[in-house]
Amino acid sequence: MDASQYKDYILILLIDKYDVCQVLLAYWQDVMADDVFIIIQDGYKAAREWENSVEIIESGKNKGKEKITGWEGKLIPRSIITEEFFHDEQKAIGEIEALFLEKQTELDETIENAEDGSVINDVLKDNGSLDVPVLKVKLNDKSLDAEDCSILENLLEKKKLTDEHKKALKNLKEILEQKVKAQYGKLKDEEIFELLVNRKWYHAIYTGIDALYTAISHNIANRVTELTTRYEEPLPIVAERAAEYEVKVKYHLEKMGFVW
Repeated sequence: MDASQYKDYILILLIDKYDVCQVLLAYWQDVMADDVFIIIQDGYKAAREWENSVEIIESGKNKGKEKITGWEGKLIPRSIITEEFFHDEQKAIGEIEALFLEKQTELDETIENAEDGSVINDVLKDNGSLDVPVLKVKLNDKSLDAEDCSILENLLEKKKLTDEHKKALKNLKEILEQKVKAQYGKLKDEEIFELLVNRKWYHAIYTGIDALYTAISHNIANRVTELTTRYEEPLPIVAERAAEYEVKVKYHLEKMGFVW
């Protein structure tokens, strides 16, 4: 056993077994008990189902009606299905999302950094966002000089790139969403067991216990740092310095007329 393994072993021994039981009990009460009940009632077929999330509209003409706000797997979270079966698609979406954010940031910074007299200010809405129709009209203005025309063309190009990435991102997310929904119905029993027990239950419980491990590790590290700071100087040096201060204090007190 090397030093790192030994450290992990000691930290595991320091974890309170009661805290570990609390992690398991809390997850059982919050999630696992309901999952087990559903499986007892409906069997593994429940893991092949997904359901919409709804909320009640609280204001407006549709007040009191239900509104679909999203959807989720009945037993297995959609995030697990996505990671297990559509990792490449999710990675591609992440890359396009990064590009979209990059282009959006460039556009925002161009607008925000525009000087007071810049032509950019003439094509903005009251809220500071770009007014594309006004920008296009401005570009057709024959009195616009070459420099301002170049600035606006550059701005319009940035806007087009941003919109293209945003549209592509939306389409890919919609396609992936449909694939994930379809995948639920294709799950085999052995896949359901693996995803439910190991990917959902075990992972959640492990994460909770790992948080205990991390907390103990941080507490020990903080305590060691505190002790290192507190006892940075050896006791003899501290005692010697205290004696010097004592002599100086007595000297000044004697000069002030104190006698003991």
